[in-house]
Amino acid sequence: MTRLHWLLLMLYMTLAAGYGGWRGRDLWSDWGVWCLLIPPFVWAALKAVGMWRRNPYWVSIKIGLAMTAVAVVAIGGQALLLAWMAAEATQRWSADPVWRAIIAVGLIAGVIALGWAVKAFEKPAQSPDANGSLPSDVPAEPGTAPEGGG
Repeated sequence: MTRLHWLLLMLYMTLAAGYGGWRGRDLWSDWGVWCLLIPPFVWAALKAVGMWRRNPYWVSIKIGLAMTAVAVVAIGGQALLLAWMAAEATQRWSADPVWRAIIAVGLIAGVIALGWAVKAFEKPAQSPDANGSLPSDVPAEPGTAPEGGG
């Protein structure tokens, strides 16, 4: 996934949490919660149509339909779960829907910022050369000098 895809996914999840906070315990009382499944459905359907245009066979249509179903269940299910968790958690903190939505969005934005901060400060792994050995400036064992007289 590209950085744009991650950004859109985090925005989608944040909006789902905000909607859950806004609705509170009335989250499941009407059909509006099922609108959270529309973005993954549209995304997967557009990907399936693009795949079908490149390869217009019945097999690609079947794969596109399966891909759409998996995307709706996986991504949409997570959004529904997150909205439900935000609705239940923020219900105790405030009776006003606006404050519940702000609290839910703030919590999710904080978790996302924490995840990005951890990722930004992690030490990158050193990759081996094409032949599978470590680069020549790295000693093979601790305490040994690198090759080349250094």
